[in-house]
Amino acid sequence: MNPVLIAKAGKFVYENRKPIAYTIGGAVLLYVGYRVVSGLLEDDRSESEDPSLPASTLSDVRTRAISEQLHKLMIGFTKSQDVFDVVVKLSHNDFIKVGEMFGERSYSPAGFGTDENVWFLPNKGLRDWVQNELNDRHLEIIRKRLPGIFGI
Repeated sequence: MNPVLIAKAGKFVYENRKPIAYTIGGAVLLYVGYRVVSGLLEDDRSESEDPSLPASTLSDVRTRAISEQLHKLMIGFTKSQDVFDVVVKLSHNDFIKVGEMFGERSYSPAGFGTDENVWFLPNKGLRDWVQNELNDRHLEIIRKRLPGIFGI
């Protein structure tokens, strides 16, 4: 590192300490506000098995494979049809089991998943990921097929 550059950077930070502090403080307030508002908007639909429906027949290995397949499909730019093709084959209790294996993972409000957990992105479960990735036509079909999970 060049000592002259370090000295210039130190001088710049010292001379601009108030605008820098305001910028950092504003960013923190925006983030906290976002987390509070997103928490208030959480959906309270139940994501538990329905004992009145047939139990899931998926093995743990198959459940993990479907969970990871969906995650890979939903990272970055997704084709709704690909996600739909996997989800439409699941029963209510199958979806719940896959969702439990999926857990909660970082999801961007801009509508794309991430490959790893990112501290500043909210953690969302499989239902929220799928809901954000499907187009309206596919989501309508899934809502009718899995009304206890996605509602009608």
